[in-house]
Amino acid sequence: MNPPEPALGIDIGTGKIAAVILDSSGSILAVASRPHHAVIAGPPGHFEQDPRKLYSVAREVVRELPESIRAEVGSIGLTGQMHGVLLVDKHNEPVGPLITWQDQRVLEDDFFVALQDRLNKWIFVGYGLVTLAYLCAKQALPHGTACGTTIHAWLASRLCGLDRPVLDPTDAHSWGFFKGLYDDRWDRREISRAGIPQDILPDIVPTGHRIGDLKEGVAAEFGLPTGIAVLAALGDNQASILATLEHPQTDLGLTLGTGGQLSAVIQVDDNYLKGLDQQRFEDRYQELTGRDPGKAKHRQYISESYELRPYLGGKQRLAVAALLCGGAAWNWLAETALQWMSDLGVPPVNTTDLFARLNRMGLLSRSQVRVHPHFLGERFDPELRGRIDGLNLHPLDLGSLARGVAIGIADALRIMMPSHILKKRRLIVASGNALRRNPLLVKAAEEVFGLPVIVSSMTEEAACGAAKMVLGRTL
Repeated sequence: MNPPEPALGIDIGTGKIAAVILDSSGSILAVASRPHHAVIAGPPGHFEQDPRKLYSVAREVVRELPESIRAEVGSIGLTGQMHGVLLVDKHNEPVGPLITWQDQRVLEDDFFVALQDRLNKWIFVGYGLVTLAYLCAKQALPHGTACGTTIHAWLASRLCGLDRPVLDPTDAHSWGFFKGLYDDRWDRREISRAGIPQDILPDIVPTGHRIGDLKEGVAAEFGLPTGIAVLAALGDNQASILATLEHPQTDLGLTLGTGGQLSAVIQVDDNYLKGLDQQRFEDRYQELTGRDPGKAKHRQYISESYELRPYLGGKQRLAVAALLCGGAAWNWLAETALQWMSDLGVPPVNTTDLFARLNRMGLLSRSQVRVHPHFLGERFDPELRGRIDGLNLHPLDLGSLARGVAIGIADALRIMMPSHILKKRRLIVASGNALRRNPLLVKAAEEVFGLPVIVSSMTEEAACGAAKMVLGRTL
């Protein structure tokens, strides 16, 4: 039996687009990436991107791969930024912008609180169906809306000429409103309570499902062979874990992009369910925020700090603690330093040199200053904000602040994940450019978790995971 032909993986990220080609052994044959600059300026709390710009940049990035290697590709896998929602018409053309996972418009006019009141399950700010509920309530669905989708599922559908996108469970779950732990279907009763029309929901297909073949005209655009298989897009969290964890039962995955994620593959069985009571969320919440959850405004709307997501089928699930500001918190530190220099009339240093200095100073620091990086709130409590603990009259140097941010990011993720899930884990596999380029962030994770951290040598992990999933399927 001949080995599978090389697979192409495409990742539509929050800030950039990446494409990789893997051979049948999973080795990288070619890789390309670039920032997409697709952000659309809008009011505070609105985070939108231009889907046509994303499509155009994806095409350009794929064409940057060597032509001779592109010609050998036999299948395509896609992934991208989860939770966001794009609305399309009956011809699968966008009728509005991509509203991303960072969007917080649902917090306007206490809409989120009122919506949670009507429902029998927790919801999260930034999740696709919560955003859709807001658009429906405000009568803001664009004219001609026929279906909602994620940006990467839309690209997959466009590649093979579908009139209506489909989602796989890893992607659909990121919108919220799933039936339950073992049931990868929409919870249509709750969706109706949220005021969302059922007919704009995309169908859900199995992970790794072949949704079609690459159309001739699109193949020419992307410089790829006509008729090769296109698989259903999957969530970037699951794609990154698939690419990086060699021993998923004992490894933890740590990713810092714009946000931050701590992920653990688990078997959801009766023993796991018994462990749910071992550490109450209220205790973790108090440790994380420094306040009594019973005294928080809208206490009844503070939800669990981690989530169980579909993984690759069966009873495997991905336990995920997700910070809204991971790499963004680290960038905040650099931007703050540059702002102070400007305020003082000091000539700025370039960003590369600044991060190098922050790493050097932070690694030397033994400060107990802690920065809690909840600058945009968190999904489990949108009202949270960042804070700094441990200040005294000793002048606050940048090394102490850098260490405080790094420790704060790692410690927030540790607290958000229940302790029984962290037990028996032996290694942290780190991925993402923030961890790859900043040894202070790696050292902080080792200190906080008490585990060795290795930085994945694989570049563009999510795109690699999408391609690896393709190679693991019989087409």
